[in-house]
Amino acid sequence: MSIPFFIVVIVRIIFSSSQGDCQVTPDLSTQFVTSSDSTSQTDWTKKGSIANVTAGKVFHAWVSKGLSGASAAGIVGWVNSEGGFAMIGRAEGHYGNDLRTNSIAFGVEPIGLSYYTTEAGGGTYQFTPYTKYAPLGDPKWENADAMNEFVAKAILAGDWNASMDLTGGNHTFKQMAQMTDPRQATLVWQAYERGSTAHINPFQKQADAQKAYELFDGAKYSYNEIVFHKSFDIFGPLKPGEGESKEVVLSLCESGSYSKGVFGKDRTGKVNYTSYNASDITLYELWFEWYNLVIKPSNLAETTKNKYFIRGSIIRKLFGNQKVNKIKHSAYQRKLNTYAEKYTKNHVRRLNSDIKKAIQFAKRDGILLSDFTDGVVIAGRQFVKDADDKYLHSISDYKKVISYLENNLDYSNSIVYYLLLVLFKTGLRVGEALALTWDDVNFEDLEIKTYRRFSGDKGTFSPPKTKTSIRTIPISQSLGLILKRLKDDQQVMLKNLKIVNINNQIFYDYRYGVSSNSAINKSLRNVLHVLNIDSKMTATGARHTYGSYLLAKGVDIWVVARLIGHKDITQLLETYGHVLTEVINKEYETVRSLVS
Repeated sequence: MSIPFFIVVIVRIIFSSSQGDCQVTPDLSTQFVTSSDSTSQTDWTKKGSIANVTAGKVFHAWVSKGLSGASAAGIVGWVNSEGGFAMIGRAEGHYGNDLRTNSIAFGVEPIGLSYYTTEAGGGTYQFTPYTKYAPLGDPKWENADAMNEFVAKAILAGDWNASMDLTGGNHTFKQMAQMTDPRQATLVWQAYERGSTAHINPFQKQADAQKAYELFDGAKYSYNEIVFHKSFDIFGPLKPGEGESKEVVLSLCESGSYSKGVFGKDRTGKVNYTSYNASDITLYELWFEWYNLVIKPSNLAETTKNKYFIRGSIIRKLFGNQKVNKIKHSAYQRKLNTYAEKYTKNHVRRLNSDIKKAIQFAKRDGILLSDFTDGVVIAGRQFVKDADDKYLHSISDYKKVISYLENNLDYSNSIVYYLLLVLFKTGLRVGEALALTWDDVNFEDLEIKTYRRFSGDKGTFSPPKTKTSIRTIPISQSLGLILKRLKDDQQVMLKNLKIVNINNQIFYDYRYGVSSNSAINKSLRNVLHVLNIDSKMTATGARHTYGSYLLAKGVDIWVVARLIGHKDITQLLETYGHVLTEVINKEYETVRSLVS
């Protein structure tokens, strides 16, 4: 199983159950009662009930680790139809309300059939086998805090299989943590649970997730990257082979604080590099301080910040714990050359630029360092995507795809064909289309306005790519009618299923929420395969095809630039300057007649 870099870290974790800030107390179901006969106490939606308090503990445990309210609600929604909240230590196969005859904490052994082990499960999260959490009779079975910490520890150790994500988006845990739609987040949680899909009711889990989002004011809690990084040690210790590793002791208490930092000596986990002499700081530590002070608080888009973040992980892997003042120019050049054998020149250039900026950052603070990046020669593999892979090769193929999509639109089956049709007929970027709400469509004037982007993988909105990306695009009358029908079908379906489209997004699937890039590209590949069109294009290619089609039909290049969202024709000529096959053949014939 391949685990994303953001999730897999090698770290020693201390879970405290009897000391310090992480001390836990018995939960209500154990502290006050031994029987839960009252229906009101088992209703998790009733404020103050035992089940409600337990559900709240689960919700707040995850938002305290930096997850968004929608993501935490998604977890609550999933868990409710697992072990539930009325009895924290419920043994599988036992459905009564009396703790002594149903809770593993009282020695009740789970019974049931598991596809993966001979032992059944237990607890709020229904750990299977139950012994992986605690033995029979252990009081931890009635401790919700301990269970939440156990799950966090498991995910930190890599217990996350993105391929099991029910949205089909293969989301990492970090991507789920940022989601804004609880109905989508709960389906992603299957990447941790990995239960048999034959026994999963996704509609129930989505309904419960939406309820939890409303019940615990999920909208108040946004993804907190700093807290998330602390809680899950994204900038944790090096893996074996990445240099001499420093030990990090991390407490997953709700405060998320470190008991010993990886960089500084002030127990904050931050680099206080001004108190170091140059021999005490590593290149990675220097980069981390620069990132936190310069990049993190900047107005850069989150996607751009994430790219810096990824390059930081590469710096850590390449240079390990090498002291910044010990790195010589020749050694740095060799290291860069070796790295460049597998990666593009543009990527290597950006990596070097980040390192150079970090060094200059330190020198401005008066730290004496030699800039070993000066005069370095940037190498790297050349990667140029074949123009033919970017778009459909002919007008006939373009019309064939449009016709197929229009004849196979069915909201009850999928939202993706509607999305692909809009991409091919507007030239919108995928993120721009996903961000569209019904308020962005002017049905009277047949126009669509775009002013932001949305990541289906992360479930978050972001600003437009450039200022010129904010624009109004004309649509045909036929597309307007299609969107009207979609709006009606969507409203009826969501109302019948009691589903809330929180952001009023156009391309919101009643089952999976907003589609991921991988799901969209997979659908496009299927369409091309059915139509026997030999193309490796992704959904972005719909935009390229749209621009090419307009140019081929004689639309003024400046108008096309404006519709595509470019400020001038320079990039347009580079990206869309090719024309389609039929037009090339026609112009060749014109040239032949002129020179004959």
